[in-house]
Amino acid sequence: MEIRLNNIKKSYENQEVLKGIDLTVGQGDYISIIGRSGCGKTTLLKIIGLLTVPTDGELLIDGKSYSDLWKDELADIRRRNMGFVFQDYLLLEDLSALDNMMLPGLLEKMDGGSSRKRACELAEYLEIDKELLERYPGELSGGEKQRIAIVRALFNDPPMLLADEPTGNLDENTRKIVEDIFCKLHRTMNKTILLVTHDLEFAKKSERQYRIKDGILQKG
Repeated sequence: MEIRLNNIKKSYENQEVLKGIDLTVGQGDYISIIGRSGCGKTTLLKIIGLLTVPTDGELLIDGKSYSDLWKDELADIRRRNMGFVFQDYLLLEDLSALDNMMLPGLLEKMDGGSSRKRACELAEYLEIDKELLERYPGELSGGEKQRIAIVRALFNDPPMLLADEPTGNLDENTRKIVEDIFCKLHRTMNKTILLVTHDLEFAKKSERQYRIKDGILQKG
């Protein structure tokens, strides 16, 4: 899947946050975007993830204009072609780790046995201890929660992962584990990864680095 942004702008209450962004995210890319808090990097991620509508500019998905697609079509693209990983994990507290991982399959009406098998295979791939699967989010560390969230994002085998500060709440050792996971996903699964982070060392592990400054996307 390819997403292309041509002169994308975004304003909130007369404040222009993004001032004409040009960017192409192609299959297999590993791209990082850094910048100070409030610079618009999360806004840009949400536009690429079809969660926020730009104020102006052209957004193309595999050559098709965003404006030509129905809401149901956009929802299908998000659900089947994009996996989202957030700083705050966004796990459901009343579901076990395993049930949180299986949730995308259940939403796709996959049978329980197949959903469980898929979740357990991904958990093994990410080296998540089996004993953690029946625990609830409140019983897990930040790093364990984030790996559960990554499994959930990977469940439908989306070609693209969008990560918003995925190591922001983690200690140094756990950050390195999660950083290595993203590198592994890119290397072994050929996942397209769009990473928003304030961690310069994490950003350097991507293939292309950008910075947002004064609403403009700058290379390097």
